[in-house]
Amino acid sequence: MISSVRPPTVHRSHRLWITLEGSGFSRQQRVRIEGEEGRVVETRFESGNRLLVLIEIADGREDGELLIRVTGGGAPPSEQAAIGVLACPVPGMSTIPAGPFVYGSNLGSAAERPERELSLPSLAVGLKEVSNIEYLEFLNEIQLHGDHSLCHPDEGPLKSHVPDGWDDARRRSPSAPVTGIDWYDAYAYAAWRGRRLPTEEEWEKAARGTEGALFPWGDEADATRANAGSAVMVLSSTAGFPQGRSPYGLHHAAGNVWEWTASAGPDAGLAVMRGGSFRTALPGCRCFVRNWLDRRSRRDDVGFRCAADI
Repeated sequence: MISSVRPPTVHRSHRLWITLEGSGFSRQQRVRIEGEEGRVVETRFESGNRLLVLIEIADGREDGELLIRVTGGGAPPSEQAAIGVLACPVPGMSTIPAGPFVYGSNLGSAAERPERELSLPSLAVGLKEVSNIEYLEFLNEIQLHGDHSLCHPDEGPLKSHVPDGWDDARRRSPSAPVTGIDWYDAYAYAAWRGRRLPTEEEWEKAARGTEGALFPWGDEADATRANAGSAVMVLSSTAGFPQGRSPYGLHHAAGNVWEWTASAGPDAGLAVMRGGSFRTALPGCRCFVRNWLDRRSRRDDVGFRCAADI
């Protein structure tokens, strides 16, 4: 008999543990999700009064309901629990709930140690890196109107936001992440969209979840889950490598392109980047790895994603 389920609501594009409490649970029971709202990844029997269920919520823009059913092991055929499913209020983004998470790692460099617990308010983070086609909309708008009022005050007068190599067809697939942009370009695009760059703490929580996983998908180094250390050395679509998505649904939180953040580096003029790129060996794409670059640098393996307050 199920008496309660925690949490009672979840967000789309998330992978998280659900706790079912009640009585009469056994190791022989199975848990499944009715419909297409999500899937069960793993079930753990803790006691006759508690089951833990790792679920993955399907993408979608509308609120809904997730129906979890317990079968076998003597459970009544109708034994079920309903969980509310909430869509992120910002399209194309994932809700990162408020609360604590593991930040940093004792496995890292001095700049990444020690592992500790931090807490953040809720926010939304882009499911994908900003693509060439999305950046083109911003570029056309700013070139048409010449309005730099939302740009960073330190970017300089009438800065050109045209990326380096913009005419290189090999880099400009519409679905590929925009590259050849500096920190000020990323800041300006985010402000134009009514968004902002994530801090590195926000980025890390969105990339690894709350438990301190080494990679977005867990602790195992799996080269099939990220565009990293590639012999081909090409960019992937911003929706690529879905098997490597983070617990909050982010694509390419490891590999593809380094991502600018709002956080300052150790010296003046530097900004922190996270995530590694297609050129980075997989260990360098671990979620706690910190790197930094001059804010005016433009590289073909650096892009960004947006964040928003909610």
